[in-house]
Amino acid sequence: MEEVVKLLDYKFFITELVKIILTLLIPSLIAGLYWLFTLRHRSGQILQVLQNRSLYLHFAGETQSQAKEITFENDGNIGKGKNHNETYWKVRFGKLKIFNQDKKLFSVFKWDQSVGQLKHTNDPSLPSVMGQFIVPFVTGRNEEQKHSGKRLKPVQVSHQYSLHLHQNNNT
Repeated sequence: MEEVVKLLDYKFFITELVKIILTLLIPSLIAGLYWLFTLRHRSGQILQVLQNRSLYLHFAGETQSQAKEITFENDGNIGKGKNHNETYWKVRFGKLKIFNQDKKLFSVFKWDQSVGQLKHTNDPSLPSVMGQFIVPFVTGRNEEQKHSGKRLKPVQVSHQYSLHLHQNNNT
C-alpha cells in the first residue's frame, strides 16, 4: 500500500511539474513567435521604403541640415551617395544596417512609421553621428512632375506608404 501511495505521489508530482512547465512554455513560445513576426514585418516595411527609390540621408544630426541623396541597390551595395562610410547595406531584425568599405557596421536605422522616416538608433558604440535620419525623396519619375518644370522636395511617407508630393516653387 505504501508503494502505491509513493507511486501516486510520484505521478502526481511529475504531472504537476509538466503542467507548470507547459503553463510557462506556451505563452513564452507564443510571445517569441509574435516577436519574430513583428521583426519580419518591420524588415518588410524598411525594404518597401528602400525599394526602387532615392532617399535623403540627413547625416549631420537633427540640428543641422546636411543631407545627400542615397540609393540602395538590390545586391546590398549603396548606389548614389556611396562613400567610405556608407558602402554596403542589409536589413536584419527590423533594422537597416549600413556598413563601411571595410564591411564594419557604421550606422543602424529603425523605421518610425509615425513620422515616415528611418531614424538612427543613436547607439553610442557606432562610429556614425547620432540623430541621423533618412526620408524618401521623389526623383521626378512621375511624368506630370517631370514636365512641370518644378523641383520636388523630400516627401513624408504616410502610414500606408503613399508618397505626398510637395512642390518647391524655385525652379
